[in-house]
Amino acid sequence: MSDSRFSLKLTFTIYGETYPWDASLNYYDNGDGMDDRITEFFVTSYRDAYEKFQAHNYEYDRKARQAKQKADDLATLAALRQKYPDA
Repeated sequence: MSDSRFSLKLTFTIYGETYPWDASLNYYDNGDGMDDRITEFFVTSYRDAYEKFQAHNYEYDRKARQAKQKADDLATLAALRQKYPDA
C-alpha cells in the first residue's frame, strides 16, 4: 500500500469573508475523488459566509424600507400641510 499523506494549505474567500486552512491529511476517497474533510471545510466556510451575507442584506433592506417609509411620511405631511395650511 502506498503512502497517501499530503499537506494542504489554502485560503477560501467568499462574500468578503476569508477562511484559511492548513491541513495535513491522509487521503481518503469518499467515492467522488474528494476527501470528506476538504468538502466539509468548503461547506462549513460557505455556510458561515452566507449567513453573514444574509444578515448584511437583511440590515440593508431594513434600512432601505425605513428610508422609504420616512420619505413617504414626509410627502404625506407636506401634502396635508399644503391642503390645510392653517392647521
